[in-house]
Amino acid sequence: LLDHLNQPAAQTEVTAMRYAVQNGERRLSSEGTGITDDRGVYRIYGLAPGDYVVGASAKPRGMNLASSELRLIGDRNDGERTVSFASTFYPGTTIGTQAGVVALGPAEERTGIDFALQLVPTARVEGMLTLPDGTPAPPGTQVNLFAGPQIDFPGSMAGFRAVRVGTDGAFAFADVSPGTYTVLARATAAAPPGSPGSSGLVWASTEVAVDGERITGLSLALQPGMTVSGHVRFDGRLEPPPDRQSVRVSLQ
Repeated sequence: LLDHLNQPAAQTEVTAMRYAVQNGERRLSSEGTGITDDRGVYRIYGLAPGDYVVGASAKPRGMNLASSELRLIGDRNDGERTVSFASTFYPGTTIGTQAGVVALGPAEERTGIDFALQLVPTARVEGMLTLPDGTPAPPGTQVNLFAGPQIDFPGSMAGFRAVRVGTDGAFAFADVSPGTYTVLARATAAAPPGSPGSSGLVWASTEVAVDGERITGLSLALQPGMTVSGHVRFDGRLEPPPDRQSVRVSLQ
């Protein structure tokens, strides 16, 4: 494994992954990991035969700098742009669906799965969070940023970010790598009696596409939580439980 200067990327986690269906979506799941040595060499063992995707996590263990401290000097008005190491898949892409497939047979050892970490431009994502009546969300309300399945890396916290709004309802995510993300917020607020949101739960969600340019003016308006209702019937082949209130229904 190399870095952006084609030097060994030491103390970096490399993961062997396979595709699996999770919550109805085809996502990569980790099957084994290895840590590069001072030569950038890694070894992942104990893998079952099959097709694998190999990738390196976004933050090399040997890098003590935060991503906001990595900057490119350019000709822009601000004089510089922030960059960060992206989660990179063999043979050298930041998009999981474009990764090469490594086929592994029984008792086979594959070598030469070499690739380099990628530096990508990062951007700042800013917006406002308001309650259903248009007033700013309470200070401290959490706003989450989830990476889409194309760039989400198993076991990496790069796929999830969380910030809290200020006194004016404003929020901001710094150093966001290119890709498609979901911005999601939940809070508790008073709701009119008898309304669908009488429980007090309010939420807002939107998708954003980040391409290295600053995103401003996102507006998330919290709305009352929805209600899902129905009936549970027994088909006659099973004896209903004596206490029907013991039947639990879950929503995931």
